[in-house]
Amino acid sequence: MKLLLLLSVITSFSVFAETKLQKPVNCYKTLVIIADLQIKYNEHPIFVGINNQSGIQTILFVNDKAEAWTLIEVKDDMACILGIGEKYVQIGFNEVGAKKL
Repeated sequence: MKLLLLLSVITSFSVFAETKLQKPVNCYKTLVIIADLQIKYNEHPIFVGINNQSGIQTILFVNDKAEAWTLIEVKDDMACILGIGEKYVQIGFNEVGAKKL
């Protein structure tokens, strides 16, 4: 019985174990990335969020016609591309303008 209890406790912790992923990101001067996204890829920002602890801004750019998107993080004069892709869905707005799921 104790073995069964021990196994269930170990299994429950492993389900919630944190996994840290590392991936390479490309970073450039902020003005260069924003200019390229707006001029070369015709993307415009639709979301800006600021991390309360680090002050890092996360910005989502989209091109509505091409259905393309780019997610960047900005700290001072450097910006890093976190992700790019095609096909996205904008979720409807609630009464205060925030996206609701």
